[in-house]
Parts: sequence; structure tokens; C-alpha cells
Amino acid sequence: MGIFTIKTHPTYISITCSSCGHIDKYSRVNQSEFICTGCGNMVNADLNAAINIARKGQEKLAWINRLTDKVPVNTNQKEGKV
Repeated sequence: MGIFTIKTHPTYISITCSSCGHIDKYSRVNQSEFICTGCGNMVNADLNAAINIARKGQEKLAWINRLTDKVPVNTNQKEGKV
């Protein structure tokens, strides 16, 4: 058994507001503080980035699921045979 991981690209992760999606390098006040210049959301910078990473992973997983739902299944095979 193992763990399922999804690779996400880090571009704009730390400067994107996890609340409204606004991207601005000035929202990252310092190493630990994030205050969105768009909506005023105030949150720990690491938590903000973690939420953004989780959201990107969820979006990618949803995209993968949509792709696999469209994969045709061979219904001509008899049961028990692959």
C-alpha cells in the first residue's frame, strides 16, 4: 500500500489569495503574514499557500476523474475475461 500524491506547479501559490483568488506579490506582507490586497483576507501565509496547494490538487484530481470517465469500456468481453 502507499500514498497517492498529485504534483502541482508552485507558480503564484504564495501570492494568491485562498479566499478570492486575487494574485498580488504585495499581499505577502512578510514570511508569515498574508493580507490580500483584493479582498482584505488576513491569514497565516503558510496556511494560505497550503489551501491553494490543496485546491490545485483537487482541481487536478477532478480533471483526471473526468478524463477516466470518458475512457470507453469494452462491453463485448465476456464476464471474467480480460
